[in-house]
Amino acid sequence: MKNRKPFYSLMAIFFLLYLCRFSGNAAQQESNGKSGNSLGKIVYSVLGENFDNGSIYIMNEDGSGQTRLHNLAGVEDSPCISPDGTKIAYGYMPDFNDKKRDIYQMNIDGSEVKRLTFFNDQTVYSPCYSPDGKKLIFSHFVSENWDLYTLDLQDGTIARLTMTGPELEERQAVPSPDGKKLLCVIYSKQYGKSLYLMNSDGSSPKKLGDYFDGPSFSPDGTKIAYYQDGYYIPDDDKDYGIMIMDLKTGSTSEVIHLHGLTTTSFSRDGSRLLFNAEDEWHPIMQFQDEIFSINLDGTDKKRLTTATDSSWKLWPMAH
Repeated sequence: MKNRKPFYSLMAIFFLLYLCRFSGNAAQQESNGKSGNSLGKIVYSVLGENFDNGSIYIMNEDGSGQTRLHNLAGVEDSPCISPDGTKIAYGYMPDFNDKKRDIYQMNIDGSEVKRLTFFNDQTVYSPCYSPDGKKLIFSHFVSENWDLYTLDLQDGTIARLTMTGPELEERQAVPSPDGKKLLCVIYSKQYGKSLYLMNSDGSSPKKLGDYFDGPSFSPDGTKIAYYQDGYYIPDDDKDYGIMIMDLKTGSTSEVIHLHGLTTTSFSRDGSRLLFNAEDEWHPIMQFQDEIFSINLDGTDKKRLTTATDSSWKLWPMAH
C-alpha cells in the first residue's frame, strides 16, 4: 500500500486553504486546447511542490483550454464559480510564511479583482457562493473556534451563521441548489471529518456520516457526492472511496476507490463527477495530484490535467 502524503492530514486539520489576491493581469493560455462556448467550465488551483505558491486556472469541462488567470507570488486557491458563471471567489496568501489570508473575487477571465475581507491575520476557509449569488459562505477561525459565516456581496456585511464550541469545527459548507440546505464538514478529534446536512441558517444539523469530506450537491439537489476518508478509520487501508448518496432514500453507492482524494464536484449536467487524486504517472514525484472526471457509475475515468512539473492540481469546481 502506498504511503499517504503528509499534506493531506494537514489539510484535514486546516492548513492549506489560503486566501487573498490583488492584480488583474491578462490570462495566459497554457494549453493548445481551444475554448468552446458550449462547454462548461472548471476552475481549480495549481500548487507548487512545497505548497508555498499557487495560482488559479480555468479550463473547459473536457480538459481543453487550460488557462492560468494570474502569475503572482504567494498562494491562490480554493476557487468557486458564481451561479451565473461570471465571477470567481477564491483566496490569496501573498506570503506563505506570513499566513495572512483574505477572500477575493474576480471576473471569470481574471480581471477586475476585488478584495472582499480584511481579516489579515485570521484564518478563512473555503468560500462558496449562495445559489442566488448574493452571498458567500465561508469558514472562519475566531477566538479558538471554527464557525461558518456569510458575507453579503452587496454591502459587505459579515454575519456568523453557526456557533459551536471548540470541540466541533465547521470547516466547509456547500449550499443546495435551491438554497434551503447546507452540507457542512465538521471536524472533531473523535471522528476526524464528519458530514452534516443542515438548514441554510445553520439550524437542525443532521449527521450523514463520519470520515466524510469534499462534498458536493448534484445540480438537481437530489444527490450528494463525497469521499470517505480511510485515513481516520482505525485499521483501514488508508485509501479513499468516492461515494454518492441519494438524499431521499439515504442509499449510497461507491463510484471509485482510489488514493489521495481531497474534493468532489458534479459536472454542469450532473452526469459526471470531477475530483482530484494522486496519480502515479508523473516521472519526478511518486504521487502527483491531477484532476479527473468519471461517470456516476464509475466508468469512463478520464484525466483532464497532465503534469509537466512537480505541481499539484486541487479543488476543481464545475459550472
